[in-house]
Amino acid sequence: MKEYLEDIGIVEKNSQKVVIKEVYVPKFIINENIWLVTLNDRKLTSYVYKEEIAEEIAERIVNYYIT
Repeated sequence: MKEYLEDIGIVEKNSQKVVIKEVYVPKFIINENIWLVTLNDRKLTSYVYKEEIAEEIAERIVNYYIT
């Protein structure tokens, strides 16, 4: 998404959250919250090694992101 936005001159940001917020405004994405929670979950899977958190994220993937 970031590269696409840079190509059309909308954003030159390095923050993934800023990119998600920028693509939400012109309605490139419909639900900004899902993208932000997904981004946070991605970060958690990189830094947290607790089975409970992994199970919560797996449940969100099945029940919340894939709809």
